[in-house]
Amino acid sequence: MILFKIVILAALIRLLVVTDKPFHCAGLYTFVSMVFTLLLKDIPFTTTYFFAFLLLAAIRLVLSGFYFYFLNRVDRGLLWWIILAAGFFIVAV
Repeated sequence: MILFKIVILAALIRLLVVTDKPFHCAGLYTFVSMVFTLLLKDIPFTTTYFFAFLLLAAIRLVLSGFYFYFLNRVDRGLLWWIILAAGFFIVAV
């Protein structure tokens, strides 16, 4: 699962470099991660878990939006590589 998340993040970073649209990448990352959360976790479908799932999706969307936005705004220097590495570390943990 972690390897798949890293591959998805690498593909989205490549998409970001080509398109310069950080919020599209954040939306795609959120969608893919939430689909895999639904498929791979044993989540009962109750109202409480549904609202928790929506809250988790909103948090992922905001945090990934910040990540891709900062990655897009920083020039391709040392700081860009530090932000890139931080994203991979967060995904791996």
